[in-house]
Amino acid sequence: SRGLGDVYKRQVNLPGGTGKKVKVAVVCEDNKAADAKSAGADLVGGDDFIEPLERIIDALNREAALNPAGKFQVEMLFAKGLENRLRVENYIRENPEVLDQEIHAPIFISGLPRTGTTALHHLLNADNANHTLRLWEGNELIPPPEDATYHSDPRIEKTKQNVAMTDQFMPG
Repeated sequence: SRGLGDVYKRQVNLPGGTGKKVKVAVVCEDNKAADAKSAGADLVGGDDFIEPLERIIDALNREAALNPAGKFQVEMLFAKGLENRLRVENYIRENPEVLDQEIHAPIFISGLPRTGTTALHHLLNADNANHTLRLWEGNELIPPPEDATYHSDPRIEKTKQNVAMTDQFMPG
């Protein structure tokens, strides 16, 4: 049986003339990032997350008793998280000035389900002085949204399709 650890050890099978674009992601030590980029890697990131990731994958394999659908969902969640991490690392490497931006008085909303967190999120979003994270922004952090295309960003439609697919498999 294939373990969850295969999600980040997976080999890429090239599409063999299908016209699909293949992205190459490389996890390496920081001093090797430039070499990986010059060799053609699309995304490059550090390897400091591997030991904690291996721990959680080991715990899931030993303790979670996931069915095939659960394994698939966890693999997709981890793969998307790793992709976002590499995209953010690349963005910061290519735009280091972003680290100089100041964020004043951030507000974090947390709470158990059905306790009003979504209502509070919507209430804060009604004030133009606030910027609340949209689902499509959280799913694909990079590139950051632009004012001119904020309401027409192609990630919006992609997220709507993903939500619709999730609703088919998990209605309600």
